[in-house]
Amino acid sequence: MDENGNDIPGPLQVRVGSSEYTLVAGGSAEVEVFLTNSGPSDTFIVNILGIPPDWTDDSGRVTVWVPTGGREKVILTITPPAAAEGILGSYPCRLYVFSQSAPEKGVETRVVLSVVPQEKVQKIFVLEVESNELTAAPGAKLTIPLTLRNSSPNTELLELSVQGVPANWVSLPSPVITLPGGEEKKVDLVLLIPTAPEIRPGYFPLKISAINQKDPANKEEVDIRLGIAAFESEGPIGVMLGSVQFSAAPGGSFAIPLTVMNRGLESATFRLGVEGIPVNWVSTSTPVTPLKPGESKELALLVRPPLAPTSQAGRRKF
Repeated sequence: MDENGNDIPGPLQVRVGSSEYTLVAGGSAEVEVFLTNSGPSDTFIVNILGIPPDWTDDSGRVTVWVPTGGREKVILTITPPAAAEGILGSYPCRLYVFSQSAPEKGVETRVVLSVVPQEKVQKIFVLEVESNELTAAPGAKLTIPLTLRNSSPNTELLELSVQGVPANWVSLPSPVITLPGGEEKKVDLVLLIPTAPEIRPGYFPLKISAINQKDPANKEEVDIRLGIAAFESEGPIGVMLGSVQFSAAPGGSFAIPLTVMNRGLESATFRLGVEGIPVNWVSTSTPVTPLKPGESKELALLVRPPLAPTSQAGRRKF
């Protein structure tokens, strides 16, 4: 204590993201713990007490190294069982943090966890996207407009996250969005697609989540199927393919969707052609395509290998 009888803060400061969390039985919540160390570098143990040990990984005990003057964030994931019987209610918990060198000088913080059945979780905000199917070329900057709508009268803090692609692809104006009661907000999620050959054509299942920081049980998720196209450019013309592998049995068929772009400064007419397979296998309703500067059009080729000896099984490059 100081000369006035007030407690002097120790070298370890502990802060939690929220003092109250609501969980759905069978769901989960992430308790964020922020550590600031103004003392010597040390290893710290973060414990959460007051709930069954099997509700957390590592029995509610996490170890983290914090250097002098450093700050670290620890996430404790709480997952009550799906069987709601006997577990519903409030759990006053103690969050106890101490260093390995001085375990008797720990810091304690109080957190309240409430476990509720699914039907008691009220939907208070909405997350929407314009399309659940998107395509981008390697090296592209893809903007995904998000709409957040708050139906409650209270201001909500919504934490956005993206799963399904590497974190270094993702750019947001802020990971936490402040959404006043009754209002709607537009947020642009930007994906910075790596250039070829760092990435291969294919599909990525994206999951975009918005979680209420005050009540993590209130969350919204949307799924997007992101296609990374093959892209070739020569002179003023660019061609983008959603895939570079196709298959069909003799007598069957497959369609090749593609996007043709005029990257030049003048209007031009482009003719589609295919090499490597017989011409009579291929058909299209738009063999000739006029395009203005900067214009693009989506086209399709239909490939139909005939039921004949010339259609023997195997791979063909075209």
